[in-house]
Amino acid sequence: MDKTNEALEETGTKTEVLKKFLDKREAFFDRPEKLVCFLLGVLFGKIESIHFGVFNTHHL
Repeated sequence: MDKTNEALEETGTKTEVLKKFLDKREAFFDRPEKLVCFLLGVLFGKIESIHFGVFNTHHL
């Protein structure tokens, strides 16, 4: 159960960091299309890191 709580806290922290990042760069994300492209890039980066990083242990 501790790992679950740690994961939730980490996710919350990452969400706060992302919100701060977006707030500081409002001019860059002035159109919804730009924000969507950025968030899709973040999502694909996360999926790629999970796929090739944490869970990909067959190369060991």
